[in-house]
Amino acid sequence: MSRRLALVLLLGTAACGSPGLEQTVDQAVLDPRPGLLRMAPLGDYDFGQVSPQAPRVEGQIKLWVEGDVAVRVTGITLDRSTSRAFTLPADLPVPVELQPGDEALVGLWFEPYAVGDYFGDVQVEVVEDGNPNELSLSLQGVGCVDSDGNGRCD
Repeated sequence: MSRRLALVLLLGTAACGSPGLEQTVDQAVLDPRPGLLRMAPLGDYDFGQVSPQAPRVEGQIKLWVEGDVAVRVTGITLDRSTSRAFTLPADLPVPVELQPGDEALVGLWFEPYAVGDYFGDVQVEVVEDGNPNELSLSLQGVGCVDSDGNGRCD
């Protein structure tokens, strides 16, 4: 509150024509904050243990724009996947422009075809404030032993 009062007094004094007093404005305050794409979860997405006899397990990635400028999502792909155990929807609506405050949910699935460890990465390619960027999320899951074939890990 004291800052506002000081600003009002300063402007009031400047309006009176005080010699040597100049009003300066920091242009960075007036410019909108650049848009940055954020993703959750961060780091790793662990599907846990899933039986190869069970239906595929669905997960979701949440994308949203932080800042005051739109972000263009140009691609979402699986990279460095150890297998086809991880999949993305075939009909991803990219490229898409997300506005500040927009959220998008991207489904992904894990369906192990055998016992073992599975790893992969989801790559999200974006253009933020005119500059290309890439976000990455590591995927992991385990195909567990299901000796009786009931779809549950032993």
